[in-house]
Amino acid sequence: MRIIISAIIILLLLINNQLYAVKAYPYPITVTQPDGSILTIRLGGDEHFKYQTTEDGILIKKDASGFYNYAVIENNSIVATSKIAKNKNDRNADDIQLIQSLNTANLSDNLSKLHKLKVRQKVTSSLKITQANSFPTTGTVRS
Repeated sequence: MRIIISAIIILLLLINNQLYAVKAYPYPITVTQPDGSILTIRLGGDEHFKYQTTEDGILIKKDASGFYNYAVIENNSIVATSKIAKNKNDRNADDIQLIQSLNTANLSDNLSKLHKLKVRQKVTSSLKITQANSFPTTGTVRS
């Protein structure tokens, strides 16, 4: 019975924590790519789930070399493409063709689903850790 009550209390605390999640900085940010080009990005999400977009709403992700690349959602994660992100006015025909091939129509819905999944995974993993460490698993029960 104590395990159930402890799990319910922890779950309520975690849900309550999610309600007070701090949103990302809402204004455009200018960053310099490693090649010296300027890119204006927007941050999205909260402390549970983070993502970046170009100023016109195209999903991007920073790669290992420090460049922001256009990105897609695959297998419940954001994956960078090999194409370096550019501001709308600086894009060439190849950039425009890639952006048109990306499924940007449902981007906000897909990001929302991904956010919920990530939060659910955090809650589930924290409950498992708490339950595993709650009570001794050896010895005898006293009455």
